[in-house]
Amino acid sequence: MIKFLLNSEHTTFDKIALVNAIGWDARNKIKNSDIFIKSIEKLYLKSPEKFLCYLTLNENEFLNLSSKEKIECMDLTENLYLIYLYLKAMDDYTNVDYVNQELENYWMDDLDCLHLMKGLISAQQSTLKIDFCKAGNSFIDNWHNYDCSIENLKVKSAIRLSNKYLGENLKYCETINFYVGNPCMPDELIAKSSQLVQIIHYPTFIYGKLEIYNSANIKIKDYKIDGDDYINLNLIDYPIGSYTLKMDDIDKNKFEIKLIII
Repeated sequence: MIKFLLNSEHTTFDKIALVNAIGWDARNKIKNSDIFIKSIEKLYLKSPEKFLCYLTLNENEFLNLSSKEKIECMDLTENLYLIYLYLKAMDDYTNVDYVNQELENYWMDDLDCLHLMKGLISAQQSTLKIDFCKAGNSFIDNWHNYDCSIENLKVKSAIRLSNKYLGENLKYCETINFYVGNPCMPDELIAKSSQLVQIIHYPTFIYGKLEIYNSANIKIKDYKIDGDDYINLNLIDYPIGSYTLKMDDIDKNKFEIKLIII
């Protein structure tokens, strides 16, 4: 595993996927994040000339560096610190405050993976605080300003799956926000009849109509959208069941959302 994570030929996303496959483990005394750093130390002691800082630091000075500094010494062009932070979060899922704080101030070229990681850790932190509504909104809040303008299809797929999984927590919110035209939003909403669903016309601004169909594909409601920023759906007005929301506008943009009221 460590060889794979330290191999620059593998993408950041593939490394994240491997760490994710390991899963959470707070009971194991062996910490993968520690093993990761120990492996970097061994590499330095074996071949210091492969590290950026080998001309300015001796072995003892290198070993006294922080984990982040050791990783940066290895190669500034790699996104290894993100991998280390994810390993650290997986080592103890009951305490991700440090990881979340580090991610807030962290920047790297691969913004797609960075935002993916920020969303996951933020959701976990909210879950630990028993704020399930915030956990459900973490990914949505993380991506709607970013517009999900992602080129990496693997990352986009992972975001949609995570959004769908975390979206189950939205049933704890008074209001569910759905951003039209954001390709990272889930295409299915699960909500309680007591909730309000707000269809927000961002990043795509809609001039057109919204039609609501029941499970028998019969249109039961329609709205004219004429420059409105959003449409509010009071779910208490609809019986429990499955619905399809269809939107189209004068530019021939079409959007479809599955709504399940429980």
